[in-house]
Amino acid sequence: MHCRMERVARLALVGCIVCLVGCASQPGAQQKAGRLSAPRSSHGGMQGEPLRGLESALRSRLASTDAVVLADSGFIRVRVIAAAIFLADAADLSSAAGEVLQPLAATLVDSPATSVEVRAYTDDLDSSPRALALTQQRADMVALYFTQHGIATERIHARGEGQAEPVEGNTGPEGRRANRRVEILISALSS
Repeated sequence: MHCRMERVARLALVGCIVCLVGCASQPGAQQKAGRLSAPRSSHGGMQGEPLRGLESALRSRLASTDAVVLADSGFIRVRVIAAAIFLADAADLSSAAGEVLQPLAATLVDSPATSVEVRAYTDDLDSSPRALALTQQRADMVALYFTQHGIATERIHARGEGQAEPVEGNTGPEGRRANRRVEILISALSS
């Protein structure tokens, strides 16, 4: 009996390994499984006209909004303070959200060869699971807005990050406000 159980366990382990290897070898499998750490460009870095042109278009279209456009290594980051698009302590979009999200969505619709990762963050005042869930709900809400405005679902990945990666110190109200944010990371689709 003990040998039979050991044999079944070994077969199950082999099956798991075969499954994992098969999944990892499929194109896009890591992104679909939610293990995307940062968008990757097939060009490596901010090379190529498409991303440079996109960065310029975003800066122009978002100039009068609360969004900040940052060129990063291999992708473009659009940072928006959560208070500019969400109701307080909720995942519901505010009436002003369209002022930032609509021109961003329009630019992304015009750039179909890009992938979009939506990340939502919070400050360090609330470390409960509810705070992490709220950041996921906010990321999902922005992703939903994008799909409702013409961006293919396959191009979008949403991730709630909780307190991860603060951009300011959490010691005062301004720093905490800056850390409660949404970032949209845009990269060229890998071919």
